[in-house]
Amino acid sequence: MMKIKTIFLRLLRYEHGRRNRIGLLMILLWAPYLLFTSEIFFEQRKLIPQLFKAISKLESLHQSKIPAVPGDWLSIYRERGQLFKEYLKIHPTTISNRRNVIYIQPLGDFSDKQRRLIEITAEYMGLFFNMKTIIKTDIPDKQIPMVGMRGQQVYTFYVLKRVLKPRLPKDAAVFIAFTPRDLTPGGGWNFVFGQATLKQRIGVWSFNRFGDPEESDDMFMKCLVRTIKVASHESGHIFSMRHCTKYQCLMNGCNHLGEMDRSPLYLCPECVSKLCYATNTPIRRHYENLSKFARKYRLNDLYRFCRKSLRQICP
Repeated sequence: MMKIKTIFLRLLRYEHGRRNRIGLLMILLWAPYLLFTSEIFFEQRKLIPQLFKAISKLESLHQSKIPAVPGDWLSIYRERGQLFKEYLKIHPTTISNRRNVIYIQPLGDFSDKQRRLIEITAEYMGLFFNMKTIIKTDIPDKQIPMVGMRGQQVYTFYVLKRVLKPRLPKDAAVFIAFTPRDLTPGGGWNFVFGQATLKQRIGVWSFNRFGDPEESDDMFMKCLVRTIKVASHESGHIFSMRHCTKYQCLMNGCNHLGEMDRSPLYLCPECVSKLCYATNTPIRRHYENLSKFARKYRLNDLYRFCRKSLRQICP
């Protein structure tokens, strides 16, 4: 708030010194912006030089995007990607003093193992985005009417517009539903793993196609990895992050499970910079948070990557 007060005082001195209407007009024009711009905005701007430096330091740890094969996302959808410098120009959705919580909305009926997937994913989301995460009370299957269904699939547009949007908490930076049912956006689409908006702070994802977590401990971990990939990917879209086409990255578009399994659990240098800017998180803290989660759940590849990244940033 000190910066806001300083700007106001300067404008007031300017108006007093000139004794004309220009200073007063400037105050009136700037007042709404200064009143509603959070202190976080100024902190985010300070991160930008550090994030550009981190991009150059981390590049050597990352693999370029492998060429798409038939059936892969980029073989069907032409996308140009999004660099960090381009991301900054679009005035992306970010956290603020008033919107800084992740809410997870369980949607449907869950087994004990599926419930555990939600709990661990919520823990991961809190560390990945460096934010408080809250799991809301379940919304059962019976509350989804036939108009929201296509056979056994749930329409994503129904979840986004009719379930999440009316229930969006005022302090939510992210409000995302989690369902065991298969999802479809309708039209010519067969299914999607998840879908999120770039501006409205809402999204939905499904673990229907990720395997049976009840089958074995190994299958539970496979389901968990797939689940946290989709959860963080879709939530990345909520922070205005588009699909990555430059590196093998968590934000790569995925058209099938094989392509999802090839994508890493971590973000590329460009995309991790977007995330840290959007959540006002020092990049070192991001990797420290992820390494704690990886060590706890024995995700050894992710743990080694985080430790290497930390050494690159702070040798």
